[in-house]
Amino acid sequence: MEILKIVIVCKTRPAGNIILSFKDSISDKRADKYKIKEDEIYNLRIYFKVRYDIVYGLKWVNIVSKHHIKIDKHEEMMGSFAPKRGIQWKDITLEQCPSGFFARGNYQGKAMVYPQISA
Repeated sequence: MEILKIVIVCKTRPAGNIILSFKDSISDKRADKYKIKEDEIYNLRIYFKVRYDIVYGLKWVNIVSKHHIKIDKHEEMMGSFAPKRGIQWKDITLEQCPSGFFARGNYQGKAMVYPQISA
């Protein structure tokens, strides 16, 4: 399985959606910094390819931290996917950015996509 890109879909963002592409950086899968407004409702769309084997129980885990303190952890089962020639995609449920004075600042996220069992 290969993750091609992750798109952060923000309907009210004037600059449009945020695209995190992983094609250029093969060894280090780090994304550039980006900004999302307070109280913004967004969802993630993951584009990937399943090449040779069926992927069972694909799971998405996202850990958000601020100043090295874990703020939020979101886990979601994406499902099982069969190999296809084309690109497949899956939407993760809607989330809302924190708001208020204490919620402002820089956050770091660590996202993982992994299968539960691979055949």
